[in-house]
Amino acid sequence: MKTALSLGTNGIASRHGYKPFSPLFAPCRVGFKQVTAIDKTEEFLEVLRKEMDRFKPTKESFVKEFSLTDYNALVDGWDIKIERCLRGDQGWALFRAVKE
Repeated sequence: MKTALSLGTNGIASRHGYKPFSPLFAPCRVGFKQVTAIDKTEEFLEVLRKEMDRFKPTKESFVKEFSLTDYNALVDGWDIKIERCLRGDQGWALFRAVKE
């Protein structure tokens, strides 16, 4: 089974001080059994792209109320998340488990 997250030692995980781990093992350590992880990264990318598609046309009104810096920070944040997902450094997952 493909794990939902890729926390490689050279990626976002190490740059932010996270310790690489397999997300499938963490629930097992606290008593969960029958753990399954479903990679939802493609859905996450779809949501990010839809949000950007809806937000970008509001640039003029957004900048009037807030600032160009704020607008760029939001757009850059979406772009960075998309880049990290495409590199495998960020993902979205659904975990199902049974507590025994």
